[in-house]
Amino acid sequence: MYQALARSSGNVLGYRCSDQITGAEVREIHREIRDAIEEHGQVRFLIHIGDLDLPTAKAVWEDLRLLPVYVADVERYAIVGDAKWQEWLSGITDRLTRGEAQHFPADRLDEAWDWVRES
Repeated sequence: MYQALARSSGNVLGYRCSDQITGAEVREIHREIRDAIEEHGQVRFLIHIGDLDLPTAKAVWEDLRLLPVYVADVERYAIVGDAKWQEWLSGITDRLTRGEAQHFPADRLDEAWDWVRES
């Protein structure tokens, strides 16, 4: 499940993800990303991952299939969470996007917001 965070504004999109993310939810997030890119040119993300299970194969496929659509338009990508696979994911994301990606432990959420909004 995902939830848009109230601190999202303009070209900064924040989401909290927990439990299991479905392929349909990944498509919805990607739609919101494309809309923000159309409006602002580039986007910045913060993904706060709580007790998220490893994504389903279908969700991973949807994410990989849709990623090239906006990969050049990502300025910053913050992944917030404590699982080791989340830190690994930020390293992969950093290589796949032209922008910067960084991992933050869950207790540094405010710092992650500051970093993703930083000019």
